[in-house]
Amino acid sequence: MSRTNSAAVVGILLENYDGTSVLTPFIDTACSLVNRISTKDTAGELTSTDLELIERYLAAHYYTLADPLYVSKSTGGASGSFRDRSYYEAAKALDSTGLLAALELPTRPRAGCTWLGKPKSLQINYEDRD
Repeated sequence: MSRTNSAAVVGILLENYDGTSVLTPFIDTACSLVNRISTKDTAGELTSTDLELIERYLAAHYYTLADPLYVSKSTGGASGSFRDRSYYEAAKALDSTGLLAALELPTRPRAGCTWLGKPKSLQINYEDRD
């Protein structure tokens, strides 16, 4: 059973909430993660209030994955830019045990390549080669 509710998550999102979306799936996802944290907190360092706040901010975070936060909007030109900041950082800050940060998946390695041939200006056309 979740520790938080939709009204508490809307209180975090404020004007970033569209007013119509159902928040239950986001709360359920956050609840699942917080349950994992609470079972690993064998020292009992996190209180029920701490766990509820972490769950609230995680639910807001999962909501903003589906509906990204705006930094600015423009109605005439139909443009907008999105904020990188997430409520996930606030949830990690509330977790004094560091268990939430420890559950993060490692970033995937990225491959890259560099052209080691001649620059375009020094290349010889295929037809001109011997």
